[in-house]
Amino acid sequence: MQDLNSNEDFLSERFEADIDDRLEAIDQLGAQLSTAIRYGITIHLQTLQGDDTQALLTRMAMRLARSDENLYKEALTLAEDAQAEHANDSMFQAIYSRLLWGATRFAYHPLSDEQISKAESAARKAVALNDRSDFAHVCLGTQLLWAKLDFAGAKRSFLRSLEITPRYHFA
Repeated sequence: MQDLNSNEDFLSERFEADIDDRLEAIDQLGAQLSTAIRYGITIHLQTLQGDDTQALLTRMAMRLARSDENLYKEALTLAEDAQAEHANDSMFQAIYSRLLWGATRFAYHPLSDEQISKAESAARKAVALNDRSDFAHVCLGTQLLWAKLDFAGAKRSFLRSLEITPRYHFA
């Protein structure tokens, strides 16, 4: 019986060590992936211009904000402070709309009626400023679908985005 207990202890310790080794390997892979992503972003930023660069930066910012609530709040504060300066910038308005909606997506807190109104207003303004922006139409469609449950309006926005860029994966 003592051999059985010592064997179980040995297996238990071995199992815990195996888990620790796997967790360490996962951490190392995460670090390698992070380095690869940063390298890829650097390459993309050197080759993209205009809206493509802004859209890429937006996706990067949203991924970072998703990982840290304080970073999200800081990004939102900066965007609200810059709102007046970029009132006529379609891409900024679309990004601001998406950033507001991020609070709910990242499960930090539900949006208040005021925030929903701001997000929808920013998305509508982005579309009004540049009707050829597939990203702006996706942002508006997202607002209409999730905040207003306006399925017909969301469908129109997503279809318009696909008319502009037929293979646009966000739409």
